[in-house]
Amino acid sequence: MRHTFVRPLLLVLTVLAGLGLIPLAAGRAAPPQPAQGDVAPGYVLVKLDAAGQVALPPGSELVLGTWYKVPISAGEDPAAAARRWAAVPGVVAAQPDTVIQVDREEEAAIVES
Repeated sequence: MRHTFVRPLLLVLTVLAGLGLIPLAAGRAAPPQPAQGDVAPGYVLVKLDAAGQVALPPGSELVLGTWYKVPISAGEDPAAAARRWAAVPGVVAAQPDTVIQVDREEEAAIVES
């Protein structure tokens, strides 16, 4: 009799936790979601010229085309880091990674271009 009650209870708790309606661990809050216009800390986006002969620091990741996610020093202002990278020969553009919300139609247009 005890098992017939426990299984449905576990199922309900699992579904509620999956939906985020109950916390998985006591005292643990969900990480904050970035808002429109927030700047991601810890890195900037850098676009290289066609030759791509710029030495990027360890931890840099290719994002798309010739755009790279380039780590910056802890506590460094992303806007200042972007200006510093923009002055490097072979860098076409550099900017902080700003959160934007794109709807599906805009996303398709961006991908196609």
